[in-house]
Amino acid sequence: MADPLPLLSTKLTPPPARARLVARPRLAARLAEGLSRPLTLIAAPAGFGKTTLLASWLAEPPVQPAAPGPLRVAWLSLDADDNDPARFFSYLAAALGRAHPALGATALALLQMPQPPPLESILTTLINDMGVLDAALALALDDYHAISNHAIHAALAFLIERLPAPAHLFLLTRADPPLPLARMRARDQLAELRANDLRFTPDEAARFMSDSLGLELAPADVAALEARTEGWAAALQLAGLALRGRADAHALVDGLAGQRFLVDYLVDEVLGRQPPEIQRFLLCTAVLERMCAPLCDALLAEGAEPPDPPRAGAWAALGGALSPSQAVIEALDRANLFVVPLDDQRQWYRYHHLFAVFLRGRLGPRAQPLHARAAAWYERSGLIDEAIHHALAAGDAERAAGLIETHAVALVMRGRNLTLNAWLGRLPPGMPNARPGLLLTQAAIATNIGDYLAVEPLLDSAAALIAPGDPYQSMIDALRAIVLSLTADPRAFPLAQQVLATLPADAVATRVSLTLSLGIAATYTGNLAEAERLHQQAIDASQRDEALRSSETAGLAGLAVVRRFQGRLRHSEQLSAQARALSAPNGQPLPTAGTILAWMEHGMELRERHQLAEAERALTQAIAVSRQWGDTDFTEVYAPLCLGLVLLSAGRAAAARECMQAVASAVARHRVAPVRQEEIAAYAALSELRAGRMAAAIRWAAPRLAAPDPPLTMYTPALLVLARVLLAQGRADEAQRRIVRVLAQAESAGYGLVAIEALVLRALAARAQGQPAEARAALLRALELAAPEGYIRPFADEGAPVGELLRQLLAEGAGPAGLAEQILAALPALPDSGGEYSQPLAEPLSQRELEILRLIDAGRSNREIAGQLVIEVSTVKRHVNNLFAKLAVGSRTQALARARTLGLL
Repeated sequence: MADPLPLLSTKLTPPPARARLVARPRLAARLAEGLSRPLTLIAAPAGFGKTTLLASWLAEPPVQPAAPGPLRVAWLSLDADDNDPARFFSYLAAALGRAHPALGATALALLQMPQPPPLESILTTLINDMGVLDAALALALDDYHAISNHAIHAALAFLIERLPAPAHLFLLTRADPPLPLARMRARDQLAELRANDLRFTPDEAARFMSDSLGLELAPADVAALEARTEGWAAALQLAGLALRGRADAHALVDGLAGQRFLVDYLVDEVLGRQPPEIQRFLLCTAVLERMCAPLCDALLAEGAEPPDPPRAGAWAALGGALSPSQAVIEALDRANLFVVPLDDQRQWYRYHHLFAVFLRGRLGPRAQPLHARAAAWYERSGLIDEAIHHALAAGDAERAAGLIETHAVALVMRGRNLTLNAWLGRLPPGMPNARPGLLLTQAAIATNIGDYLAVEPLLDSAAALIAPGDPYQSMIDALRAIVLSLTADPRAFPLAQQVLATLPADAVATRVSLTLSLGIAATYTGNLAEAERLHQQAIDASQRDEALRSSETAGLAGLAVVRRFQGRLRHSEQLSAQARALSAPNGQPLPTAGTILAWMEHGMELRERHQLAEAERALTQAIAVSRQWGDTDFTEVYAPLCLGLVLLSAGRAAAARECMQAVASAVARHRVAPVRQEEIAAYAALSELRAGRMAAAIRWAAPRLAAPDPPLTMYTPALLVLARVLLAQGRADEAQRRIVRVLAQAESAGYGLVAIEALVLRALAARAQGQPAEARAALLRALELAAPEGYIRPFADEGAPVGELLRQLLAEGAGPAGLAEQILAALPALPDSGGEYSQPLAEPLSQRELEILRLIDAGRSNREIAGQLVIEVSTVKRHVNNLFAKLAVGSRTQALARARTLGLL
C-alpha cells in the first residue's frame, strides 16, 4: 500500500485576511443570506476580489441562529492538477477534516486504496459524516474554473443535491461550472454573486484608495478612476500602486481613458517602478503556482540564467538577517504588491493570477530552466506531483519519465490512474512504450481497473526491453502472477512462488496483493490447506501496516470461506465478524472488496444455520456495498449467486431460478474464471431441478455425466448436483457411486462441509435403493460431523425425505438429538408433499396418478389396479405412462426409486 498522499497544506488554508480591507457590508449581507441555500456561486473574471471577499468574510462570519454551533470552515484552492478525481477528493476530504475531526477520514482512507470506489460512494461517506455534524459548515472551493473533469462535476452535483443542513458550499470561479444551475435557481437552492455585484462603488473605491492604499486623491480623480476601471478591483489596485509617489496623479488617471490593454499598461507602470533586484525576483519566481522562501532561493541561486540572480548585497536594506527570498517576499507583502499569503504563518504565497500571467508572458523561453529548478526542488522535498508538473513544463521528459517510473506503484495504489495517463500522454510520442518502467505503469493501471486482457501484451513488451536480472523483472512477474491467479490460470503458482522469493523486503503491498491472489488461486485448485496458509500469511502481513486495512479485511473474509468449507463454521463466523468490524471503523461499512466479501460470507454462514431471513439481509447489504464500490462482478454475479442459494434453501425455487438465470446471463459481461462459470451453471441447474423443470436439469447434466469428474474445490458443486439429478431420475445406484467418490475426495482434502452434504445424499440414495441400514448409518455420520459446528442447511435443503429419516433416528434414540430437532424445526417451512420443493416436477402428479403410484409400490399389476379402482386396464396404462413421463423414468422400479427420493411415498 502506498504511503498517505502528501498534501500541500497551503491548498487547505484560506488566505489570511488583510489589514485595512475596505468593509463591504452589502456583500457580507448577501453572503450571510445565501447560507440558507445549499450553494453560493461567486462567479466573475480574474481580479474582481472573489477570494479576498469570501476569505475575509469567513474569518469572522455572523452567528447563525439556527445552526448548532459556530461556523466551521473548510477551504480548498484548486488548480489544473486537481482534475484527477482521486487527487481532487483527497484534498476535499482533507479540507473537511481540517474543519472538523469527524469529517473526511473515511473518504480519505477509501481514496488511498488500490481501487478507490466510485465518486458517488466517496461522497456518500462525506454526506453521512456531515449529517451528524455538531456545527454549521462552510466548504469553499476556490478557482473551480480550473476543473474540467466531467466526473468531478457530476460528483459535485450529487453532493450539492444531498448536502445536509447546515452545511453550505461556496464555489469561486471565473466561469459558470457545468452544474444544474437553472434547476437550482428554480428551486431556490442557489445564491449568486456576479461581476456586477463585486464591482467597487464610487464610495468603496474612494475608501479603498485612502484606507487600503494610503492615497489621498481628489474626489474627481477617484470618480474618474472608478469609471475608467468600472470598479474592477485588480485595476484599482494596479492604478493605486502606479500612483504611489507620483505628483501627476491626475494625468495618469486621464491617461487611462482609451487604454485598450488596461492591465498590461498598469502592470508596466508598477513593474517598471521597482528596483532591478525586485524585478529580477518577480521574473525568476513567476513560474511558480505557489512559493516559499527556500523554493525561491533554489530558483535564484542555481546559475546565472535566467534571468540574472540578484546581487548578494542587494538585500541588506530589505531584510537584514533574513534569507534573500524571505526578505523580498515580506517586502512585497508589506507593499501589497500582488502577492497573496496562503497560510497564517506567511510562509507560502502566490502571485495574484493576473499579475502572474503578465510576468510569465515576459519570460518566454527563459521559463524552461526555471521550471527545471522548481522540479528539482519539489523532488527533493518529496512533492512528486509538483515535481512532475514542473519537469513536463520544462520539457525535461527524461526527468518526468523517471519520476513517473519511480512513483508509479504508489500512485496506482492510490487510484491516480487519470493523473498517470495524463502525464504519460504529455511525454514525447513513443516514450511510454519504449521504457520498461512506463510500460509497467500502464500494466499496473490496467490491472487496477480489471482490464486483464490489456496487461499481458504490456508485460511482454516490458520484458522485451530489459536484460536478465533487471530489477523490473520482479514487478513484471508479480503483475503477471496476480492476473494469472485471479483468472484461475495454473501457471500462477510456480511464477508467484518465484516472485515472492525475490521481492525486496520493503515491497509489502505487492507481497500482500500477490499472496491474497494466490490464496484465491489455491481455492480454485481445491487445495484448502494452501489457501488457509496463504490467507493467514496475508492477514499477518497486513496487520503490521495500518494502510493495508482493506487487505486484512479481504484476507479475513477469504479465510472465513475456507473455514466454512473445512467444516469449521464457528471459526468462520468469528473471522467474518472480525472482517466486518474492521471494514466499518466508524460504524459505516467502507465500500471495499473486503467489506463485500465479509458480508457475503456472513450471509453464507447464516444460510448454514438456516437463518434465512438474516442471510438475505446480509446479502442485500453486500449487494448495496458492491454498488457503492462500483464492482459489477460482485453486484451482478457473485453476491446475487449467494442470494440465489439462500432462496433455494428457503424453498423459494421460482425466485431462486429467476435469480440464477440473471446471474448466468451476466457472466457473459464479465471476466469470470472458468471454474466459477461451471459453479454458476451447476447452481442454475439445481434451481431448475428444485423448480420442477426436470428436462432443463437433465440437459445440463447429460454432457457432464459423460465426462470425467473435475477435482473437488469450493467451486465444483456440480459433483453433487449431478447426484441429485440422478436421484430425481430414479438412477439411485449411479448416484450412489458418484456420491461415494465425492465423499472420499472431501474426506481426503479436508472439505468437512462437502463431506456432510455427500453423507446426506448418500443416505437418500440408500433409501431409494431400499437399504435402510445404509441410509441410517450415512445420516448418523453426517449428524455427528455437523453437530459440533451447528450445520443445519445440508439436511434441511433435502426436504421431507431427510425429515422421515431423522424421525426414525429420534425414535430410536440415535444421534445428536439437539441438532436433529433443530433440523426438523426448519423443515416445516418446506412443504412435506405436493409442493415445489418436495415434488420438483415440470407437471405435478395428479391425485389419481398418486393413487396408482402407491398401488404399484404395493406390488399390484395393471389389471389388479384396474379392478381395485374400477377403471379399464387401458386407462391404468395411460395413467402409468403419464406417471413415467412426469417422473422422467422408464420402468416401475425407477419410478418407485424416484418417488421415494421426492418424498412421494
